[in-house]
Amino acid sequence: MVADIEKTIKYPLNFKPLFILGMIFLIIIVLSFVPMFYFGPKAAKESAASEFFTITMVFYILSLVASMVLISLFLGGYLIRVSRSMLAGNLEKAPELNRIGDLFADGLKFIVIGFVYAIPPMIIAILAVVIFNF
Repeated sequence: MVADIEKTIKYPLNFKPLFILGMIFLIIIVLSFVPMFYFGPKAAKESAASEFFTITMVFYILSLVASMVLISLFLGGYLIRVSRSMLAGNLEKAPELNRIGDLFADGLKFIVIGFVYAIPPMIIAILAVVIFNF
């Protein structure tokens, strides 16, 4: 029992993959600010204040949502890689962050499968609302 707790604490302390994943997330977040800095001053010169906030915020929100989707794809892919590594018997250290394309593909599969598994509870909830008139 004590050995399991020790392995649980030491397993995520492989900092190299976590550092690389953190840097990828930082780059994606910084890139999500680009539309705000590009379109903001341009829109401020060409239009009224209300249009400035509308145009800037629409581009900013779209870029932020896109960056969050990318982050969730990479994170889901890494979770799949950790699961595969643990099932293969690698309980000593976290898997490396290589083959970024595979992470992206596994993350996409992770999100699609999660959505498919969420369909039955959504149908039950919709039926409950319809039947009981909430």
